[in-house]
Amino acid sequence: MIDTINLQSLVLGKNTDYTILSARGFESPNVVVVKSPLAGRHGVTVHRSLWRERILRLEFGLRASTNLAYAELRKNFIEAFDLPRDGNTLMYITTSDGKNLQLTVNLSNILDGGFSPGELTIGKIRTELIAGDPAIYGQTLNEQNITPPIAGGVTLPTVVPFALASSGGSATVNNAGSGVSYPLIRIYGPSSNAHVRNSTLGVQFNITTDITASQFVDVDPLNQTVLLNGVTNYLQYFDGDWWWLEPGNNSIQFNSDVNNPSSYVRLQWRSAYAGI
Repeated sequence: MIDTINLQSLVLGKNTDYTILSARGFESPNVVVVKSPLAGRHGVTVHRSLWRERILRLEFGLRASTNLAYAELRKNFIEAFDLPRDGNTLMYITTSDGKNLQLTVNLSNILDGGFSPGELTIGKIRTELIAGDPAIYGQTLNEQNITPPIAGGVTLPTVVPFALASSGGSATVNNAGSGVSYPLIRIYGPSSNAHVRNSTLGVQFNITTDITASQFVDVDPLNQTVLLNGVTNYLQYFDGDWWWLEPGNNSIQFNSDVNNPSSYVRLQWRSAYAGI
């Protein structure tokens, strides 16, 4: 259950003058099914189902002690939801089970419910929002650094056979939500043919060139971009899969053709929820 909604610093819901009467669209976004008909036969072949936009339909009750106070509530609401002026805006949500969440929204439609009959200080406002990214994210930005595997050594004299220990090279990354989350991945040089793998999914990508000590490469799987130092398009050096984080623990590995202890990869992500 949603306790409060915060949009452009206007807080609505629990312990405010705006009561949440209805909140729809937080359970599941729209779905598009990719399919093709079977030639000369009944039925279709379903290839994939894809999440699309999320449509949020909200209804609020407004109550004030005077006509002027009620007019102020309406004005503040309309200003906060005037999103075409500023474009996409973060909406923050708190839930009764203690989650602090966010999603990026824009106005789809605003419908004024008017006043209650015979009242000038009680009324309703209905509004509709659209979220292009269907995931609902945690407000906490998580971060994990992974160094390349570095072989250990032995003290001589020693008894053979012996094993060379190694450190680094992998880490466990936790997506605490119920949906897939696309991390931002930054690879710091020096590195040659760096590869970053999600072993939980069994997929990886490679940067098929050298990254010097003064350079870094940003990989954004959600938007499918690769940038050198945050500016130069490096998509031509990307080879592999645009992977994501599954709900729960994900085993991530970082390696390269020539591992340097000064290089590392940094993952940043938010836990993602398919619905609340």
